[in-house]
Amino acid sequence: MSFGEHLEELRKRLIYSVLGIAPILIGSMFVADWVIELLTQPLIDEQIRSLQGRHMVVTGVLEHFNAYFYVGLVLTLLIGSPWLLYQLWKFVAPGLYLRERRFVHILAPMSVALALLSAVFTYYVMLPVIMQFFSHWNTSVPGHPVATAPLVEGMVLPTLPVLTADPPNPPLGAMWVNSTINEVRLCVQAAGEGTSAVVRGATLLGDNLIKQELRISQYVDMVFNFALAFAAGFQMPVVVLLLGWVGIVKVDFLRKYRKHAVFACAVLGAVLTPGDPLSASLLAVPLYLLYEFGLLMLKWLPASRVRGDRPEDGDGSTAIARREGAEV
Repeated sequence: MSFGEHLEELRKRLIYSVLGIAPILIGSMFVADWVIELLTQPLIDEQIRSLQGRHMVVTGVLEHFNAYFYVGLVLTLLIGSPWLLYQLWKFVAPGLYLRERRFVHILAPMSVALALLSAVFTYYVMLPVIMQFFSHWNTSVPGHPVATAPLVEGMVLPTLPVLTADPPNPPLGAMWVNSTINEVRLCVQAAGEGTSAVVRGATLLGDNLIKQELRISQYVDMVFNFALAFAAGFQMPVVVLLLGWVGIVKVDFLRKYRKHAVFACAVLGAVLTPGDPLSASLLAVPLYLLYEFGLLMLKWLPASRVRGDRPEDGDGSTAIARREGAEV
């Protein structure tokens, strides 16, 4: 193909990519709020356990709107990534030899699987641990003691029933404490809806000096930054295989410098995360385990085996020359 034909092929693949993800973008916007609810679930669960309420706040008119579209765009890229990668492959594949395509057939599925594994690890392991740590940290400062005084003679304090769940169909004006979500609940008449009743609640605050109220936009940014950092870190086996296949490193070299790898993983854990010791450790430890996994993969799948070299081909140069001539 000429240079102009390459540009025309690139233009065609870009058009196919946009047309392919456009319906995904529309669908993502319909489920963006559900995804936000899913992403915030680890935080809300921890806030309920630590008696800090079950709500988040916005401090700007467009804050939730921007977070909504941000989540929709990221979701579009995630769902549409197979289609985008396929179009990239269709553009690149004609320029590759058969032996080169074999390397891609191994690395591409491995990279996707590791990215999915990083997402699962981030959501089910990292987020709950980080949220628990910082929720307790943010509310660990004790507040000023509240003064007490004896009641006026004859005064009787009102009491509310303490329940573990809201009662079904409570009467108007009924009040109770829901100990599960740490709220005072009140059944009131809904404004503009005739005689229909709704239940409203107010979070019960403790005596801590700091009240934790987290912004939805900052939390979504933090989750995606964590997910991106872990997705990049979990590509360690792919990087090790690539370096081994191009001859930059060998298995013996990787074994010899294990201590240096531990240090490098610790540095990456600190750089790719906000820097607190907990989140840095949560990334550094899996990184080193993935380093060892990459070392094993390089031992089991050397470049000569992927190319399909035969023992009589020696270092593989004879086989490469023969295959390239056949493929041409």
